[in-house]
Amino acid sequence: GRTHQIRVHLLSLGLPIIGDKDYNFKKEQKFRLKNMDANLRNLVSLFPRQALHSYKIEFDHPILKKHIKITCDLPNDMKDLYTNLK
Repeated sequence: GRTHQIRVHLLSLGLPIIGDKDYNFKKEQKFRLKNMDANLRNLVSLFPRQALHSYKIEFDHPILKKHIKITCDLPNDMKDLYTNLK
C-alpha cells in the first residue's frame, strides 16, 4: 500500500506485523504476547525488522512491452520465524 496501508489495516484488526516498530502493540497485542511460550514471545518481540515480504510481483513493462514476473523466496530469518511459529 501507498501509505503503510497493509500495516495500518493489520494493526486495526489486532494483527500487527512482527518487528514493526512504528505501529506499536496495543494492550490486546501485549496480552497475546504474554500468553505465548517464553521462547516464542522473545522471538516475536526481538525480531529485528518488519516480517513483511513480497514473494512475487508481476507487471507489464511500459517501454519493453513485456510481461515481467519477479519472485523472491523468504529470507532465512523469516524462514526461521515461520518455522518456529508453526
